[in-house]
Amino acid sequence: MSTNRIRLLGLMSLGLTAGLMASGAASAPSSASRQATDSTQARIAYVHKARANQPGPDELYIMNADGSGQTRLARNVLSAGFHQWSPDGRKIAYMGPRSDRGVNDIYVVSVDASGQRRLARDARFPAWSPDGRKIAFVRGAWPRPSEIYVMNADGSGQRRLTRDLAPDSFPAWSPDGRQIAYVSNRDGNSEIYVMNADGSEQRKLTDNLGYEVSPAWSPDGRRIVYVSNRDGNSEIYVMNADGSGQRNLTRTPKLEYSHAWSPDGQKIAFLVGCCISAKLYVMNADGSGVRYLNEASQDRLEWSPDGRKIAFGRHAEIYVINADGSGLQRLTRTPTANYGPAWSPRQTG
Repeated sequence: MSTNRIRLLGLMSLGLTAGLMASGAASAPSSASRQATDSTQARIAYVHKARANQPGPDELYIMNADGSGQTRLARNVLSAGFHQWSPDGRKIAYMGPRSDRGVNDIYVVSVDASGQRRLARDARFPAWSPDGRKIAFVRGAWPRPSEIYVMNADGSGQRRLTRDLAPDSFPAWSPDGRQIAYVSNRDGNSEIYVMNADGSEQRKLTDNLGYEVSPAWSPDGRRIVYVSNRDGNSEIYVMNADGSGQRNLTRTPKLEYSHAWSPDGQKIAFLVGCCISAKLYVMNADGSGVRYLNEASQDRLEWSPDGRKIAFGRHAEIYVINADGSGLQRLTRTPTANYGPAWSPRQTG
């Protein structure tokens, strides 16, 4: 894998903002952030940079959809953008501090800040199954082979699904929980594969000279959106769940990477550009009707459960905006950075 490819994979997958090295600690939300929004009562999880100009673990927070009720859940968090709510909204899985010379460990914590514990050692990229009973994850890291595993939600029953002595990563469950899409370099190039949830019937969906990364299933499970540079530039593509009908949705000279389906599967939000000068757009699922929403930073972006708002990063703070580009609202306001917004399901514990 080339140096440029490693760099781009990091950009698209980690979603780190440019202002991570500011100073200070979390503060109370502003009066503006206390105003009610038109979204649901879902909450937003995010990562807070506790100390400026110092590397190391950050902190996991949650807040209400209007920015109020900011609460710290965990002190040691690594890699923003990979924390994930359980389907019932009662827990969050995240990547925590290293142990036993591993890369990362996977932890879980309840939304009331109780029950924090380690689920898996030397593990990354936790992904809850749709029924909340299992978590897919990755063990191993570049340059050594990495493989995809699955475990019960309590950390028991860890089982290896892939065995190809190549980098396998970024597992993504299909909405019905029967399949897992993932990225593999087993044939010498980064491609998107799919397998049954038990690891059987592994097959390649893409086969190009470029790289394909970041697979995400549509809410109805019929399509997969992903990133490819097969045409010489990183663009957003979509294909049917069986790999047919691969099509470029974006065609610009700039880098397109982070993407997110709307809850109804009718639209896709995505970022164009890099670092602190990215721009947030929304388009129809067929690539038509592209609409610019606002300036953004390289970060995770997610739709609210009702599809009315999008949470995103901008200048190392968390913002939400209406899906039509109106109603921009800043939710965090601290001396240090906040990033990696992730909406909870509608009902949270």
